[in-house]
Amino acid sequence: NDRGGYYDRFRNRLIFPIHDATGRPIAFGGRTLGDDPAKYLNSPETALFSKSRVLYGLDLAREAAGTSREIVIVEGYTDVVLLHQHGATNAVATLGTALTDAHVRLLRPLADRVIMCFDSDDAGYRAADRAVEVSLTRGLEVRVALLTDGQDPAEFVIGAGLTEFQAKLHSALHALEFKWRVVEKSLSGGTPVARRRAIEQFMAFVANATGSGGIDPLEQGMLVGRLSDLLKLPVTGIYEMLGKAARPRVGARSTESDEQSAYDASLHGISPAVVACVEEIFGYVLADSTHYEWAENSLMTFAGYCPAWAALESDLRARFQEHGAFERAQIIAACDDPTVLELIDRASRRVAGAALSADAGHRLCERLGAEADLEEMGRLRQSLGVSSNAEDARRETFKALLNTARRRQDVLSADKRWNMT
Repeated sequence: NDRGGYYDRFRNRLIFPIHDATGRPIAFGGRTLGDDPAKYLNSPETALFSKSRVLYGLDLAREAAGTSREIVIVEGYTDVVLLHQHGATNAVATLGTALTDAHVRLLRPLADRVIMCFDSDDAGYRAADRAVEVSLTRGLEVRVALLTDGQDPAEFVIGAGLTEFQAKLHSALHALEFKWRVVEKSLSGGTPVARRRAIEQFMAFVANATGSGGIDPLEQGMLVGRLSDLLKLPVTGIYEMLGKAARPRVGARSTESDEQSAYDASLHGISPAVVACVEEIFGYVLADSTHYEWAENSLMTFAGYCPAWAALESDLRARFQEHGAFERAQIIAACDDPTVLELIDRASRRVAGAALSADAGHRLCERLGAEADLEEMGRLRQSLGVSSNAEDARRETFKALLNTARRRQDVLSADKRWNMT
């Protein structure tokens, strides 16, 4: 303190250990037991702990989320603790901050749907509004569960029980409906300038969310009709406003596109075609481990191209050798490498909705070999083009190029036969 003495940072507080996504303790949080205006207090920011990159309870929620593909986001430690005790084991909490892009990147490999369940006061309403915008514009399905009588999730589940809480989750509003209510609340009063600003912000939200896949075009069409009725404007005028809102402002920058992920950086120098084939093969085996038998050789061959590929291939091989099978949810729950989690997410998205047959998998492996040969041919052509007095070296390079071309022709012929059968 100012007098050179020491005091307990968490004095008169109930302590909650904060863990990373794999269960390692990285910080502490304290909830006041008195009248301290700071209801919650966390450890200082460190290299290990950043509130904007950590979700409380994620280490405990990963397995349930991986199975249900659904995450419930609440505001406080006690909400998470009480929900887990009552059986809602897919609940996590932010640590006194708004939901961030970093939080969403943690959630995307684990879940397809996010349900916001914040306190039913004005602060909770605003927090849900901010969280919806961040999540929906990143391609997640987002819903908002509204509690009543000023209750928080912990109070609700204690009083009403798990069944009633789950009913609230099942009846949660789609993010679009929730945002619509926010806009209607803004339009019910205020100046014309404030009303116009609210409408413009909502238009920008809808345009951005539609562009990122967060809003289905059919839902957008229904929304346009409601906006047309409310604003007394023709539908064509509403679409025109959406079009203007979707155009990037001069000088505006997208933080998502400007930030290259560590996984993207590790793919430098690998052709997009090879990346697509490898990720799709991973998608096959993660969806159904019986595909690992035909995919093993290809995955082992290309694992060395990228650290994330090597790590995931090694994990899958070890699990398959020991158990003869593996589950995607188990792999996610045990993984603490964000690059591997991003790989799992991308691989799963590549095969979503596809008919995953062994025949199609074999053709995919052959195509991967052909694409790799194309890369090798390009490298060899460069070698031939380099000025050199070593005629023997040039001759060997030419032979290698010829052999690669022959292998590629064999693969393409086989692929053609596969497609004809």
